[in-house]
Amino acid sequence: RLALSEYPLAEARSSHNEARGVIMPRKAIMELSRILSDQDDHAIDIVFGKNHMRLVTEQFTFITKLVDGKFPDYQKVIPAVGQKVMTADRLLLKDMFERISVLSNDKFRSVRLILKHNTINAIANNPEQEQAEDIIDVDYPFDHYEIGFNVNYLIDVLNSIDEQRVHFFFSDTNNSVRIEPAIDANAFVYVVMPMRL
Repeated sequence: RLALSEYPLAEARSSHNEARGVIMPRKAIMELSRILSDQDDHAIDIVFGKNHMRLVTEQFTFITKLVDGKFPDYQKVIPAVGQKVMTADRLLLKDMFERISVLSNDKFRSVRLILKHNTINAIANNPEQEQAEDIIDVDYPFDHYEIGFNVNYLIDVLNSIDEQRVHFFFSDTNNSVRIEPAIDANAFVYVVMPMRL
């Protein structure tokens, strides 16, 4: 799975014009998200060193080591907007996935999605021969389409989106699905690889 977010900086000031990419440790990102959620909308100064990054606000200074390495070319794995588009209510979809995940396989968390003529049917089962099935209405004016995913990945994506409606762009059962908020789609792009069921 992959998540891409772009945020325009209205008043960004830079002492250098060249583009620079850094890799931050996951632990630093989690700590920053916790700290910054308690902050007011104040300016943040970000200073990049060779191996470190420093964030400075009026309330705190945060310093983290950077990961040494080259980040993978993520643009290659983001699928183009697919021909088959499903638009759904985010909360209805999330609730459906959470309901059927209870009986999904504990190890693989797999769920089969069957889309046809404005409905999505989600099916999960486990080695104890238990099965959960749920169906909701969506906007999908295409023929029968079937694909499998790790249900936890789909729930994580839907928890990260604030918009009421979401788009799922499908191409074929071997390719990733591209998920975006229906409004302000350029701000967030999520990619989830399918599972073979």
